[in-house]
Amino acid sequence: MVGTVFLDLSAAFDLLDHELLINKLNSYGFETSATEWIKSYLDNRSFTVLFNGSYSEKQKLCCGVPQGSCLGPLLFSIFMNDLPFVLKHATIALYADDSTIYMSGTNAHHLSQDLNDELRAVENWFNVNRLVINAEKTKCMMLGSSYLLKDSPVLNLSVSGSPIEQVSEAKLLGVVVDSKMTWNNQIKQILGKMGRSMAMVRQCQKYMPGNIKKMIVESLVLSHLDYCATIWSNTTESNLNKLQIAQNKAARLALNCPFTTSITTMHHQLGWLSVRGRIKYLLINLIHNIIINKRPEILYSNLCFFSDVHQHSTRQSSESRFLLPSCRSGYGQGRVQYRAMVAWNSLPQYLVKQINTNNFSKRLRLFIFTQQR
Repeated sequence: MVGTVFLDLSAAFDLLDHELLINKLNSYGFETSATEWIKSYLDNRSFTVLFNGSYSEKQKLCCGVPQGSCLGPLLFSIFMNDLPFVLKHATIALYADDSTIYMSGTNAHHLSQDLNDELRAVENWFNVNRLVINAEKTKCMMLGSSYLLKDSPVLNLSVSGSPIEQVSEAKLLGVVVDSKMTWNNQIKQILGKMGRSMAMVRQCQKYMPGNIKKMIVESLVLSHLDYCATIWSNTTESNLNKLQIAQNKAARLALNCPFTTSITTMHHQLGWLSVRGRIKYLLINLIHNIIINKRPEILYSNLCFFSDVHQHSTRQSSESRFLLPSCRSGYGQGRVQYRAMVAWNSLPQYLVKQINTNNFSKRLRLFIFTQQR
């Protein structure tokens, strides 16, 4: 099983120390002119507070990066870049101010001991770097199969002298992760967002021309289907069917069709892929980008083509097909990369040969769209 800690920082972007940031940029090899430019960007900023209709006097802002700027999250990521080096056993995933520590173990007791050691090191790093962990909003969770979690193992973790609440689900970068990774609540969240967006469109549809309404439905409704779909798409068939029903409702709304209209006809008229078609399209595009850009390295290094292991020429090796890793469980086959490689191997030869072309995504979409008709 895997013990996970979702760290929450108090006003992370507002507390970033300018002097420490400049020192880190210097240590990373930034030229003096570059660090001076960034220093001038951060210095001499001021703030004021509006309270009961009156503004306070302006005060100098001696820390923090400008919120809403493009440079702010980048500078914060550079500032946090050396945090993983304090960990001995666990791994930390960083995305701006979202930090998630996780490690695997055979029982909750050993996981609690090791994670508490890592948390002390992380807390010390935050203290040295003048950032503050919000103990109340920091949560922990145990991940595993139903069999491993049948006895409800407990993580006894603490940070800043306060116990960390253990939860059965948590939202990470907009995705609801539950302890058994069933994605049921994530699907509920998507259906709720799609439903609210469709209700908004219905209220305003009499003011919209048909082509504008189609664009709005695609932007406000279908966008929820695509967000992180490669992650949660190994959910149950029942959940995928619920999403397909919601997409069908969106199609009727976009075209103002009666309930008797064929679903296939509506999707063909709109040029929409089905839910399963969209997932396949996103998975193949993901693996395509990994092959072309050789990034992220952690995923690219795990790719293995038939041509890498076969000295003699075979049909699979000449067509750039993947050699799938052996998986002893359904969890292994449910991994994003495994499902993406399976989807890639199902492509026809003419598409695989065009991997380096700029219009690969268009041809792929046309292929999947033609298949579902």
